[in-house]
Amino acid sequence: MKKFLAAITFVAGAFFGMFFSTKKGAEVRKKVSTKRSGEAKAEAVAEEAKEMAKNFWNTVKGPLQKFGKNVKKEAEKYGKEYSHQAKETLDDWKDKAVKEIKRDAKIAKKEIRKATNSAKKTATKKVKQVKKEVKKKLKK
Repeated sequence: MKKFLAAITFVAGAFFGMFFSTKKGAEVRKKVSTKRSGEAKAEAVAEEAKEMAKNFWNTVKGPLQKFGKNVKKEAEKYGKEYSHQAKETLDDWKDKAVKEIKRDAKIAKKEIRKATNSAKKTATKKVKQVKKEVKKKLKK
């Protein structure tokens, strides 16, 4: 953002610098000072401003292109650096998540085994009780 603001400031400075501080600016000031009415002065300034605006892009284009190249180069540099860091971080998170899931799966597996063994024991007890009761009723 700072570089963008610097570029805008440069553009504005270049325009006003061309208009007021260069040899052409001195000529414009002489023309304006020779005019008597405010309208004539404004017309002289407007004519020169139109001419300068036509040539303005050629004056500013080089530094702006350089700024664009610098921004692109920095974006690529930081993009590579931070993307590599992000990839490493995501890989670490993935490894941690896999370990956590495996640990949770082991715990769940143990709990399921306990529950099934308990259910099996309860079922066998019930079956044995029912068998005893059936045998008693059959004997009678």
